[in-house]
Amino acid sequence: MDAEVRDVELACKPVVATVARQGRDSSPTSCLRSARTNSANQLRPLITPTFAHRLAAASRVEPSRHDTNAAAAASGGHSPLMPETRRQTDNALKAAAARRHGSKGCSTCTKRRIRCDLGQPTCKKCEKKGLTCPGYGPRLRWAGGVAVRGKLKGQNVPLPGLAGRSPEPDSDETEGSSARRGSAPASATSAAAAPAAASSAAATPAAAPTTTAGPSSETVIVSPASLDNTLRKSAREFIEYYDKNIAGLMVWFDSENNDYRSRVLPRAANTPGLRLAVAAISAHHGGLTFDHETPRFSEAARDACLNLIQEHVKDMTGRLTGGSELTSQSDIADAEWMLAAILMISTYEMANAQTGAAESHRMAARTIANVFGHNAQCCTRVFDFLRNQLAVLDVMSTSTSFDLADVENTVLPPPSMADGLFVRYLTLVHQVTLVSRRRMYAVGDFMAAAADLTPSAIRSQFEQARGATLLAAGRLQMQPSAVGRDFIRLVDIYHHAGVIYAYRCLGLVAMEHIDREASMVKLFEQFAALEDATLCAQNLPWPAFVAGTECHGDPGRQETIATLFETITDATGFTHFRDVLKFLRIFWASEHTDWQPLGRDLQQNGFRILPL
Repeated sequence: MDAEVRDVELACKPVVATVARQGRDSSPTSCLRSARTNSANQLRPLITPTFAHRLAAASRVEPSRHDTNAAAAASGGHSPLMPETRRQTDNALKAAAARRHGSKGCSTCTKRRIRCDLGQPTCKKCEKKGLTCPGYGPRLRWAGGVAVRGKLKGQNVPLPGLAGRSPEPDSDETEGSSARRGSAPASATSAAAAPAAASSAAATPAAAPTTTAGPSSETVIVSPASLDNTLRKSAREFIEYYDKNIAGLMVWFDSENNDYRSRVLPRAANTPGLRLAVAAISAHHGGLTFDHETPRFSEAARDACLNLIQEHVKDMTGRLTGGSELTSQSDIADAEWMLAAILMISTYEMANAQTGAAESHRMAARTIANVFGHNAQCCTRVFDFLRNQLAVLDVMSTSTSFDLADVENTVLPPPSMADGLFVRYLTLVHQVTLVSRRRMYAVGDFMAAAADLTPSAIRSQFEQARGATLLAAGRLQMQPSAVGRDFIRLVDIYHHAGVIYAYRCLGLVAMEHIDREASMVKLFEQFAALEDATLCAQNLPWPAFVAGTECHGDPGRQETIATLFETITDATGFTHFRDVLKFLRIFWASEHTDWQPLGRDLQQNGFRILPL
């Protein structure tokens, strides 16, 4: 057990320094060189709190009383031992040795000081006594928040002016509310937090439909046997649910060519890690759709998935250290399922309003994309598709990030996807963000880069990006329908939102106030013209956020944006959008007309805005 505790402690070393080092060298080629010479650093984000923080740092394996006695006896205590006491001590040492070399019994039998029969799925001795057998896995205690007592109890991030406010439950949220489409299942251990509370990197895994998950007041016992039985019985249902309800939310436009359906999901049947990721997000998003006995099954499936990824990464790191190349077919297949699983788990965290955990997974996905993306043999259809999905996530996430290293290391769409939907648009948005942050920190030759982004150049380049996306959409052969017409409106929405975002980030609002206001008018006209906003709701958060940041002092437009975010949340089931709306309300109530200083201050306190 001591060795296990040491392994847990080693797995929980902070990753901040590693991410910072990674931010200094974003070249895929340098990633390979670094992997050959210092491979442990290359994959370190996957071996650190990215995947094990909640499992290791927030878990506590409680030793039995026998272990305590054995440790005391082995320490060479000075108290004289009577023969009976010595015999008991010897028995305790033998029992401890047996536990180290054999299977551990359930904690109930351990507390009763009897030998567990290790029956499956539960031991017979507990069953005969009418006791609940907790299984044979570790006993995990989930916790989170900045404090477990005091005025900050129940909050994950202390926000300005709200530190002393106690959490208040939402009157319209009930445990049965998850029956409607897109809702997440309610958790018995979480409650709605104060209006401005938000998720942090503590990443508590309580699967709640509320905005902030507070610290858990109970011990969650997860039996590996129970998890495996549930997964075996419901694997097909989880995959079918993901196919019908989630796969379409992951892409710009859902069609028969959706690679999540045609290429990723078929692998879940034979890939345990990917199957666990699908089960985690499906079980959480589906809520009462699934009838399984395992409590908090989605959390258990997520943690098991991350454990499998961690094991594969350790193996890859060891092979890289030995001078091997990760170019075999099995290596490429592992990279594909791990990247797909991480993207799904990141979606799970955002659906659960755990933006800090989602950010950690995004960093891990970057590492995989950089390690394998440089090699032409690894650039398969599936890997490039997943890397493009990561690029969408990365560009939109860093557009609200004020960490320069984070922005500089953004993953962009691969060359094979150059003619895809919104590819040129994403590249342009990233260029604007990068110039803005470098100017903010006065790093590099930002003046020369900003000179290329004049107001006329911004308008022209976004026009070109809009045209490229419409051409790409034409190749999809969209049928004349409300979905197709709304997609054309969506392209216009992103066009005007991009122009407005660029004007704000590059300090051109005052200079181009007439054109900015014209784009604002057209943007809100397109929002109002959507025939069915729920069908493209997954693509509306970022432009809605940009529009909201320019509504300071305009109650009418603020109400429109608030209503739109409620529609987005209900349609997608992703509760972190409520955090985005709460940020906008704080901004609207402030005296400043520029959202960036507030966003930067909150990020320094652990609150991230993820309108994606």
